[in-house]
Amino acid sequence: MATLTFDSADLAATEAFFSDAYARMRIGTSTPGSSRAQIHRGSTDAFSVDELALDFEMSYSVTPLGRICLCVVHDGTVRDHAFRGVEDAFGPGDVVLFAPPDLPYSGRICSARYNITMLEPDLLTQVAGSDGPGERPVRLTGHRPHSADDARRLSRTIGLTVRGLQYAFRRHLDTTPLAHLRRVRLTHAHHDLLAADPTDGATVTDIAARWGFYHPGRFASLYRETYRRAPRLALAGD
Repeated sequence: MATLTFDSADLAATEAFFSDAYARMRIGTSTPGSSRAQIHRGSTDAFSVDELALDFEMSYSVTPLGRICLCVVHDGTVRDHAFRGVEDAFGPGDVVLFAPPDLPYSGRICSARYNITMLEPDLLTQVAGSDGPGERPVRLTGHRPHSADDARRLSRTIGLTVRGLQYAFRRHLDTTPLAHLRRVRLTHAHHDLLAADPTDGATVTDIAARWGFYHPGRFASLYRETYRRAPRLALAGD
């Protein structure tokens, strides 16, 4: 997998990078004195996975991507996201299909950290023999991306059977849809543990349950496997 990293506080350089990495676009900001963008990308010919962090409010107007674009919001918000007369807003924990590949879109990203996974439409057609995604933005998981229904909803949205979706994820991302969503939930729980103050009553059990981990022992095991320390130590700041 090829990787690249971008880190700049120059708005013109960020616009040029986005236009090259995604599609031709115009960006702007109303945030004085801050415009840092950090992007890390891993990609193959069939897909790309980007982690982005913007410390400012960025407006965007994007020409059609030509690819299926899934967005996972970690922190911050995406507001006034619109195309073809449809408008929505997304927040932490939301997993959304941004827009059909052949339509332009616009909106505002407000001091957000988020993930973008882009897939070639032909990949999904080859796997599923489908007609592709519907023409609407879809909030795939709301604020709790964790159930088997999420895989079925995602598969319907992008025009795949559940088996076809599982095959595409396994072949090109070396994971499954539910494992990908579980990783998203665990990432949110991790950030909440680091941000919480145990002297205010925060507990590992409550934070785990907030993100759909209802068995404390299994959550602790998964957390240790991923982050190499116990979640109670993360909460305590150790």
